[in-house]
Amino acid sequence: MFNLKIKMMKKLFLAVLLMMAGFMVSGQTYSVSVSGTVEDIDSGNPIKGQMVFINTDSISGDFYYFNMVVTDENGYFEDNFDVPSGVSGDLFVSTYGCDNEMLTRQVTFSENNNDFSFTFQTCENGGGGDECQAMFYYYPTDDPLTIQFMDESSGNPDSWEWDFGGGGTSDEQNPSHTFEKEGEYMVSLTMINDSTDCTSTFEMPVWVG
Repeated sequence: MFNLKIKMMKKLFLAVLLMMAGFMVSGQTYSVSVSGTVEDIDSGNPIKGQMVFINTDSISGDFYYFNMVVTDENGYFEDNFDVPSGVSGDLFVSTYGCDNEMLTRQVTFSENNNDFSFTFQTCENGGGGDECQAMFYYYPTDDPLTIQFMDESSGNPDSWEWDFGGGGTSDEQNPSHTFEKEGEYMVSLTMINDSTDCTSTFEMPVWVG
């Protein structure tokens, strides 16, 4: 009887160890590193104070990341973020061009492909420093086809015009939108400030599903 109890305790102890190991594995992450430079398209000189936007869409697993960084005196920017193990997705790095259009680079990140460097060329007095600029980020909801959008525009807009790329529109500041099916949509936000006669448009690919 005593030996039977010992065997049962050993089995129970082994089961607990396996369960703990499973929790440890499920909680593992890996790091994605993003860096680069922004330089003047004519002179090649580094541009200080340029806003760079970094966001992801997960292809496998439920993960989303958004951040905005600013270049230093050398035109350099960097960012790092942790991703749950086993999750891969699309990484978008964007900054403003000479005419306030978005310059966007897209790559795929994974555990084996997680270190990226980019070079942007734009105008030193172009986009990125204006007080009137449209910007947004988004995140998935419990419904995989419904996305919540959040306005991050500068310049105190009075009104917003959203185009969700699949026929849907909205004039709310922070709308949620349900897409018909999964896939990639090019979503745009136009912000308007009537008092300063400011209009700015920002667009970004959004992965749904």
